Amino acid sequence: MKKTLLLAFVFLLSLAAYSEQLTIIIIDLPENTPPDEAVYVVGNFNGWNPGDPAFILDENSAGLPEITFEAEGTIEFKFTRGSWDTVEGNENGGFLPNRTFAMGTADTLEVVILSWED
Repeated sequence: MKKTLLLAFVFLLSLAAYSEQLTIIIIDLPENTPPDEAVYVVGNFNGWNPGDPAFILDENSAGLPEITFEAEGTIEFKFTRGSWDTVEGNENGGFLPNRTFAMGTADTLEVVILSWED
């Protein structure tokens, strides 16, 4: 019994070592961002669900959208306003490839959203 508990504890510790916290802060939003719509982060860490309520960015003390979550490895992500119709776009409002970030290289990531595809 003690050996099983020890193995379970070691396993849980090893899982914790691979998961890290990341804070994302949006330092600039497009001017046409509707003030009453939430901004979501979507990626390989939440099954690419564009309207996942667990991944809504909240306003921080400086008034900027911010979220902190746990992830591991290299993450791919984008921002939406709750659906794929409102996904972020490039400087011309067109398709923007997924963003990537290697967990462990920093604990805070400041980003700019250039436009929305809609």
